Amino acid sequence: MLSLDDADLVRRDPSIPGLRVLLDNDALALFAAESLLIPNVVEARSEYVRYKPQQNCLVRFRVFSSERVHDFYAIAYRPVDKAKLRKASRATVISALCMVVCPFPIDLELTSLATLSSIAGLRRLLVRIGPAEIAAGPLEYSTLRYKPERRYVGRIESPAGAVTLKMYSSNTFPAACQVAKSLGSAVNLPIVRRVAHWRRHCAILFDWQPGVTLSSLLERGMVPVPVIGQVGEQLARLHSSVARKLRILTPQDDAKSLIAVTDDLATIVTPLAASVRRLAHHIAEQIATSRSPQQDIIHGDFSTEQIVVEDGQSFFIDLDRASQSVAAKDIGNFIAHLEVDALHGQCSDQQRDLAAAALVDGYCAAGRTIDRREVDLHAAASLLRLAHRPFRDRRPDWHDLVSRIILRAQEKTDRLHQLVPHRTRCAIEATAPADGIVDAQDDFRMPFLRQALAPQDAKQRLAHVLGNDSQLRSFELSSIRLLRYKPGRRCLIEYRGRLADSGCYATVLGKAHAKGRHEQALLRQQSLWDSGFDTECADGICVARPLGIIPEWHMWLQCAAPGQLSWHALSGPRALRIATRIAEAAQKLHQANIPTKKTHTLNDEMAHLSERLLRVANELPEFRQRIRRVLDLCYELAETVIPVSPVGIHRDFYPDQVLVDGNRLFVVDHDLYALGDSRLDIGNFYGHLIERSIRTEQHPYMYDCPAAAMIDRFVELQGGDQQCRHAINVYIVLTVARHVFLSRQIPERMATTVPLIELVE
Repeated sequence: MLSLDDADLVRRDPSIPGLRVLLDNDALALFAAESLLIPNVVEARSEYVRYKPQQNCLVRFRVFSSERVHDFYAIAYRPVDKAKLRKASRATVISALCMVVCPFPIDLELTSLATLSSIAGLRRLLVRIGPAEIAAGPLEYSTLRYKPERRYVGRIESPAGAVTLKMYSSNTFPAACQVAKSLGSAVNLPIVRRVAHWRRHCAILFDWQPGVTLSSLLERGMVPVPVIGQVGEQLARLHSSVARKLRILTPQDDAKSLIAVTDDLATIVTPLAASVRRLAHHIAEQIATSRSPQQDIIHGDFSTEQIVVEDGQSFFIDLDRASQSVAAKDIGNFIAHLEVDALHGQCSDQQRDLAAAALVDGYCAAGRTIDRREVDLHAAASLLRLAHRPFRDRRPDWHDLVSRIILRAQEKTDRLHQLVPHRTRCAIEATAPADGIVDAQDDFRMPFLRQALAPQDAKQRLAHVLGNDSQLRSFELSSIRLLRYKPGRRCLIEYRGRLADSGCYATVLGKAHAKGRHEQALLRQQSLWDSGFDTECADGICVARPLGIIPEWHMWLQCAAPGQLSWHALSGPRALRIATRIAEAAQKLHQANIPTKKTHTLNDEMAHLSERLLRVANELPEFRQRIRRVLDLCYELAETVIPVSPVGIHRDFYPDQVLVDGNRLFVVDHDLYALGDSRLDIGNFYGHLIERSIRTEQHPYMYDCPAAAMIDRFVELQGGDQQCRHAINVYIVLTVARHVFLSRQIPERMATTVPLIELVE
């Protein structure tokens, strides 16, 4: 059965009729029995996917029957590409699905792979490409890695020893052969050497390197720090070596390849498409304008999987992508793979950090220098390149893992604003993503922002406030970043630093208001913290820890809450569970009984909506009558809501305000907290989900399942009162109607104005 994420992907790409079969293991098993005529099929399992949206999909899969295991790969095309089916002479063609299927070792691009169908064929190949002693005597081979139509890696054993056989497609073989030849002449490098090659078969034999990969050791919980330090030293030697005729990759080449990779990634994770493209272009622009020298010999795909350890010694394998390029790419890629392994649960965060630090220490001990900002830039780029792997490897929770990798890339990119080159690393930078530091410093309504954004002033004030905090008293400011800024009203500043006593990093957020609301805001946050929203609470529903105030800046401070915005979680495999938890978080907030003088009634909500919709009616005369009619209908709906006793409500409850951190939820930004109708929060949350769905998917149904689960759980917590459900539905309509106004305030949302009006109608 298709997962929800795979089903959504199939729905969005009807141009490939075989896509549904290849992504659904149950359908694949039935296909193997009926179309491939395999008897007694027990199970089918896809193991590798290469997907080109709106073009084709290649899947390597295994079919388990009661007799044996069958290996295949298949390519599903569009009906307009049926001519490609006729070229697959050695494959099974399924015309109804526009699909070709190849049993292993038949491969339409690796044509010589078919020699592995028999030991005699393998022997003939070895006689042609290798030393005679390898082909003598009994032979055995095993597959190590196989990417259909791209590359095959296998281990061949003979009485003379073992070798590694690599076969390539005709367009990738020349570059791989040149790398093997160039690096084979380099001395004192811990790499496997080429034994022989044969251009006609696009095949290369390498020495076999015994041992276990570093990734396997980390997965077992082992972090051999001395060995990883040695790896760093060896990497420094590789970067300083000389090899002729290796291809040169410029920063512009790296930038272009990153954009190409992420274009396909954005299509796979549609809810994150805009964020992915924006992030990729931002990283690519910085890479393209980098001034780093391109004169080092780099591995090109350096990771724990490419390092084999034997008797305390390490060796590099798989240097097919070696080139002359930026050394920071190898270190950044190594760190990115560690990050992905940690996100997948294959190693802990502590093991990740130990391994990364050991590599860098060994690298620097060999006399090489590192620009940490350059490394983080390439680590972020590598994370985006790796983000498709959970989907490619058919992880059942692939959408959630892809989202988490993208989020980690964003966090790495954010660090670029905080890290400065090593030559000035003792300085503190102040940066702003959009509105600009200069504008904030010149805000006459908030003159204190000039000091709040000045490193020395901020360092002094923070030390005074945090000096009595047991966890943050050793906080050393390293960067200032303006996160949000509404001129003349409020701003959010991020202060990031290092804890001198532990070496860990910490982030403190400062919220400043022009009208001086800092004392009430801190009191409200402290009251929530003390009433069971602390980070040790049993139910895992928390708020950020309050820290104190800087009165002269109208600012209150809190720890930054961990986690990702709940948008991502609500489109992932845990969506239903997260949705019910969000309902429970709202209920907990409503029951907290935090004192407040502010109130927000249904009449206030309607007055707020009326004022904004009338502004849109004046701006769009052609829609004036329809908007006025919508407003009248909203008033009629509001009259059907039976009032309930007011409780403390968030009032701006939507996915940006709920962070998901594993099993914990953090509810943030309580600036609008007031006494009101508890059902408003749930209706507001669902209304935002509908707007987002219209904006990204051109329909309002994307979040229907998790939203329904959220409402069901909230109604259940309210005792199953159907009046509660009706009131929530009314507030959903009012929220969507309010988004008609918001769509006119944000240029990129203007295309949604008419669909929103139609939906409310």
